[in-house]
Amino acid sequence: MADERSGPVLPGAMLATGRGAPRAQVLRHKLGHSGHDWDRADIAAALKKLPGRPSLRAFSRQHGLSATSTEVALRRPWPRVERLIADALGLEPWDLWPSRYTRAHQPRRGRHTPSADDTIALPAPHPFDGDALDLVQALAGAAA
Repeated sequence: MADERSGPVLPGAMLATGRGAPRAQVLRHKLGHSGHDWDRADIAAALKKLPGRPSLRAFSRQHGLSATSTEVALRRPWPRVERLIADALGLEPWDLWPSRYTRAHQPRRGRHTPSADDTIALPAPHPFDGDALDLVQALAGAAA
């Protein structure tokens, strides 16, 4: 089932948001802003509902990539392919993978490298962090 104005009906597009609501708005409302990444199977199903029903391999080849590029991007960060997938679905990459992007919509780099706009709760420093002299003084003070 397809709407002439918004293209194919994708998962969540049946949500009653009023006549003529743009597909991307419907998808963001239903699936995108939950703070969680979309499930790989949902993204693959949405891609397969595009005109021509391309497989993941065919989608990769249509965009001049190796056959497995789309599959790899569903499993781990690859900003270039994420952008192609999001564009095909009428969304932004951070709507599909919020964990892969900062609040400023920039791709996160590295596995555990926090971005500048992330807040991290650091543990309280251990009372014996510092020089060995501090440790000796603390032990001497505790024994007195």
